[in-house]
Amino acid sequence: MRPFADQKRLLASALAMMIVVCCLSFTSVPLVANAENTNPITEGALKYSDESHYEGSLEWGKIRTGNGTFTWSTGEVYEGMWEKDIQNGQGKMTWPGLGEYEGHFVDGKREGQGTFTWIYEGTPETGKPVSYQGQWTNDQIGPVGTMTFAGLGIYEGDFSKNARSGVGRFIWDNGDEYYGSWSDDKINGTGVFTASDGTVLEGTFVNNVLNKGVASYLVNGGKAVRDVQGGKSLATVSIVYDDGTTVSGKLKGDVFTGNVNITYASGDTYVGTISNGVKNGKGTYTWKNGAHYVGEWVNDKMSGKGKYCYTSNDNVEYLSGTFLNGSPSGKLIYMSEKKLRYETTWSNGKCVDIKYKK
Repeated sequence: MRPFADQKRLLASALAMMIVVCCLSFTSVPLVANAENTNPITEGALKYSDESHYEGSLEWGKIRTGNGTFTWSTGEVYEGMWEKDIQNGQGKMTWPGLGEYEGHFVDGKREGQGTFTWIYEGTPETGKPVSYQGQWTNDQIGPVGTMTFAGLGIYEGDFSKNARSGVGRFIWDNGDEYYGSWSDDKINGTGVFTASDGTVLEGTFVNNVLNKGVASYLVNGGKAVRDVQGGKSLATVSIVYDDGTTVSGKLKGDVFTGNVNITYASGDTYVGTISNGVKNGKGTYTWKNGAHYVGEWVNDKMSGKGKYCYTSNDNVEYLSGTFLNGSPSGKLIYMSEKKLRYETTWSNGKCVDIKYKK
């Protein structure tokens, strides 16, 4: 049986990650212009005092307009559309050794649809590429997009301030999946985590850990369910077996021990003690038709002092006394439906004598 503590391992890959978004800067001053000025729009080149340079369309030989390439002295390169000396329209920005963006620009900022790819610098996949494809607002990721972590998985959903925030789905490469609320790049709020082995964590998460809710997982012959409070699973577990039987109680290893509540597929129920997987001690077994036995059990059979009621009524039509291996044994009191008392004698599960008792 899989311990619930595994949820920390299952969710480890959702660790926080802050996205580094490089800012664009255009502070260089033109030094030389070698463009013809006879036409408003011409092809030419500009050199700047800090050794940055531009090649492409120019308006009046000095204003970057149309398609062009700007290379900073630090190595960054922008290739794409310009309007009034500022990036506007489709373009590609490259930060050597860091990453690149390809998409739409408005007034020098990433705006609209675009794709940004960079090298991940946080655990657990340091050194592997990360790619974001989706919407951009004022040079920041979001509000909606898809982020792919090489060797880890894919996130689809909401973003805010360059972090996963809102509602989103993360699908890990190993088949695990989470859908629900996020904030500050962590799983926070209500959601459902489904592991590839069938484990399901559902409820309220805090910093990637299920804080309050239900954990379910597969066991031999059925499915176990535990309540979770304060990030810890409670001792009581309910198992729904493949045959339709449900057992709630505490497990010792893989076997129920102590007080349990059992509902059988037939509709019968048992509430009482159990050991080594069978009824032992005191308990009440109720048949679907309302008949019930209250008393002692040994090795899954009525044995010891007890009371068998033929209907749901405890006061009439009952047999009270000693039971052995599931049958009345010795002298027992029988109360009829007319509340008449009889002393009965039983042997091998059969009544061999009956006397009226005032």
